[in-house]
Amino acid sequence: MPQELASEIDADAFAMPSAAAHGEVTLAPVLDLRAARPLHAELLRLRGDTIIVDGSQVERIGAQCAAILLSAARSWESDGQEFSLVNPSDALSRGLELLGIGLHEVGGIAPDFGDIEA
Repeated sequence: MPQELASEIDADAFAMPSAAAHGEVTLAPVLDLRAARPLHAELLRLRGDTIIVDGSQVERIGAQCAAILLSAARSWESDGQEFSLVNPSDALSRGLELLGIGLHEVGGIAPDFGDIEA
């Protein structure tokens, strides 16, 4: 990424780092096209560490940010690292569902299929 573009990115537009740990990020309320590049940059910065992404404040998510979260979850899995999406808001869950992405695919809670016998 060219340096001039990197300096224009407002990382607070999509996420607020948690004070608790290096690998924790709280997603901002609006994850639209404007937030895609900084979201990608922040997740890339944290690659290699276990990460916890808090989705409790999300009010809207667009396809680009959903794809970034999906890609990150898969990357962490292939690296053998834990990627967890915790406290997903209803809007985040619905937005991902509308895009055909299961919450479990982005590190969220696995779907509960009840007592299925094998």
